[in-house]
Amino acid sequence: MSVNAPAISVSTPLHQAAHRGDLVAVIAEASAGADLNLRGRNGNRPLHLAVASTNLALVAWLLDHGADLHARNSAGLTALHWAAESGNLEMVRALIAAGARIDVRGNREFVIRETPSALYLAIEGDHGEVAAMLLEAGADPNLSCNSSGATALSLAGRRGQSDLVALLLAHGARANGLLDLDPAEPPYELPLACAASGEIARRLLAAGARTDARNRYGDTPLLWLSGAEADDQGQIEALAAVLEADADPLATGYGGVCCLQKAGCAAVLTMLERALAQRLAACPQLKFVIRQQRQRTLWALLERGDEAALPILLASISGPEIHLNDRNEQGRTPLQVLLRNCLRNGCSARAGEPLTKLVRQLQSMGADLDAVDHNGDSALLLMFEAAKTPSETPTTLLAALTEALLQAGADPNVENDQGCRALDLATDPALRRRLREFGAMSGARHWALFELVENNDSAGVSDLLADGVALESRAAMLDDTPWLFAARCNRPQLLGLFADLGANQRATAPNGNNAWHLAAESRAIDSLQALIKLDAPSSDDRDRFGCTPLMRLLDGIHEADSALRPDLRRVAVALVVHGANPTSADAQGRNALDRATSKALRAALLRAFTNATRDEANC
Repeated sequence: MSVNAPAISVSTPLHQAAHRGDLVAVIAEASAGADLNLRGRNGNRPLHLAVASTNLALVAWLLDHGADLHARNSAGLTALHWAAESGNLEMVRALIAAGARIDVRGNREFVIRETPSALYLAIEGDHGEVAAMLLEAGADPNLSCNSSGATALSLAGRRGQSDLVALLLAHGARANGLLDLDPAEPPYELPLACAASGEIARRLLAAGARTDARNRYGDTPLLWLSGAEADDQGQIEALAAVLEADADPLATGYGGVCCLQKAGCAAVLTMLERALAQRLAACPQLKFVIRQQRQRTLWALLERGDEAALPILLASISGPEIHLNDRNEQGRTPLQVLLRNCLRNGCSARAGEPLTKLVRQLQSMGADLDAVDHNGDSALLLMFEAAKTPSETPTTLLAALTEALLQAGADPNVENDQGCRALDLATDPALRRRLREFGAMSGARHWALFELVENNDSAGVSDLLADGVALESRAAMLDDTPWLFAARCNRPQLLGLFADLGANQRATAPNGNNAWHLAAESRAIDSLQALIKLDAPSSDDRDRFGCTPLMRLLDGIHEADSALRPDLRRVAVALVVHGANPTSADAQGRNALDRATSKALRAALLRAFTNATRDEANC
């Protein structure tokens, strides 16, 4: 077998020996004819693996016997890259002494395309001594090392390596990164925007970093730093340093987003507000621009609707010139958007305290608690509707917010365009009792009741009806009564409950369909059997197209799953036995027999009809 044939690990014996740092084995393989520059797994040469083994003597032997010092692996990395990345100072020194090219850049793919130099990899690995050695050997600190335009300086700044930032600047690193090299093609990443401490920001500013510099998307360093969250203390300090250098807090970037909108925590918002106040004092004409940015920020935070935004919101609404009764495109006020989005986005019970605090503060500042949107929904109604979206919305959170609104004076009897009030939407018994204590009354549309019917919750339905909800309520969208809706949803137990309570069994939907029609159209077998058992009236009535329930059932058999068809056929026959006439015709002259999907079904229907007619005659 050839000495250059790969082993199971996709590396030759030579590669394996080099990786172990086994000089004797490497010499033996070379003596047997092994190629010292053969590519192994991931394109690594024996020299790469020898560097990884940290055996200086092995590296020296390979170089003395023809190993290519500048060979690259599949990621474009040389042996010097490997030594710098591992932080092996002696190995780096040896490779430089052997003539390694220092500014070779790799070409590897990660989240973005990376073209790292040995210097960049040393900084990335926190190997300051190696980085210093490379700089002393002439490494260029201004190379672009990824597709975002990152340089060694921006990387050191982002990693909080202040001493290394100073060293890079002393060796000619440009304070504005690639922007200084080609202003016409700004990079995505600016060193000042990456500063991870106030000290680093001040070093960069002293070296000429521009606060008005803009990256590829038009964002300034201040815009980037404004995104600092509460635990990013170093970034917050860098933001303070940039503001002290008179950075413009009114600057906008990509998509017209301003610094206030970028604020990642309340502390940042407070710092930016202070800077805006100073600008306003110096130039009163900026009043309109500042008010516009504050209002846009308020809406952006409200649209986020998450727990992290709540402390920022508290700081935001305390600022001047905030209009709390402005409306968005849906006609909703800030309070409505806040409560709707926080509940729709699934805020946890922990959000209860800051949210209730926000409600009280908004009310004290003049927010209209009963303002309605284009659908007639108040904040209270929107909150109950939104709470249904994530079923895991904590009941405690909903109860706390309801209490806060009611205590602040919200009207529980606002009725929206669909006839729903807060009491119609609330399903929790304790919450319903609390609403009633504040004078809540039901409207005509009980969403809660129909939701319980859909969920087949007999106990919940009984509780609502005992609580005074009308048995003949109408669903907000379908205009069904509970009796009709139970038939449509295939809820036989609830049909029995409603029948016992005296529901109007002749009720119809707006299109003239009765319970039999709705059950037949939905292929609700259990509902049809329950209606037969209850001997419900109107089993042979016609809808606006002249169709009977039997016709509707037969129309749907061919569209049903094959497993369901036998049961549907049996129910069709049962309907005829119950009194449905299969020979009566619709407006087009077609009867039920014409709709039968098979000769056997037609025969069964006709036989059942004949028997039923004969039995009736005998009676």
